[in-house]
Amino acid sequence: MRLPIDAQEHILKHDQVEAIRRTMRPRVLIPMHYRHLDLESSADSPPRARSHCDPWLAGEKTVTRLERNYGLFTTGLLNAGERTVVFQHSPKVRA
Repeated sequence: MRLPIDAQEHILKHDQVEAIRRTMRPRVLIPMHYRHLDLESSADSPPRARSHCDPWLAGEKTVTRLERNYGLFTTGLLNAGERTVVFQHSPKVRA
């Protein structure tokens, strides 16, 4: 399940994320719509609508940070319990 998650609760508040998780019970949660520092130039002003997801991730029990912008989800991974998976941005996206 992908959810718009960032530290400043730009779209969903943290309690809303947890309510969705309790209801849907996803095995894999993928945060999206957060800032990537490596996609910003030093001249960029911080967008108000997005922030980093790292502060939110700090409260997560099982976080997997992929080194690629894709992943393979096997039955074993899905049966291993809930986890949050963070992908790298696509190499097609440039600052």
